[in-house]
Amino acid sequence: MRRTEIFRKQHSDILSHMTKIKPLLREEEFNKDIFINSNAVLVLIGRITAHIIIEDKTIYSDALGHENVDVQSAAKKLNNEMENMREMFNNYRNRWKNLDAIKKDISSFLKESKIFFKCLSGLIEKEEYELFTLIDNI
Repeated sequence: MRRTEIFRKQHSDILSHMTKIKPLLREEEFNKDIFINSNAVLVLIGRITAHIIIEDKTIYSDALGHENVDVQSAAKKLNNEMENMREMFNNYRNRWKNLDAIKKDISSFLKESKIFFKCLSGLIEKEEYELFTLIDNI
């Protein structure tokens, strides 16, 4: 088993969940059942929160102190990108923390969700190909 297998599985689960949610991020579709659709996004936010905490305390912590300079360099680069993503995610999570917040401005919620999903997908891809591949090959 690859060292990063658990994180790759979590990434796969997060991306799968996002794929299921994306069609709902059109206003007419979202409004068909605001409660269920909002809940799907809020559950995803919980999964991402847990994943980030675990990933920071394990993969990134280990990689930043790794003896292999390529691993260190990749981890540092991605950790810097993660800082921007963490800030974006925390703002998103805090702004859209419950159904009432979402209902107040559904249009902005949907727009921000699409942007967040796109950014997160890109970061996951970079982690898997730039950092995880290095870690798994040493």
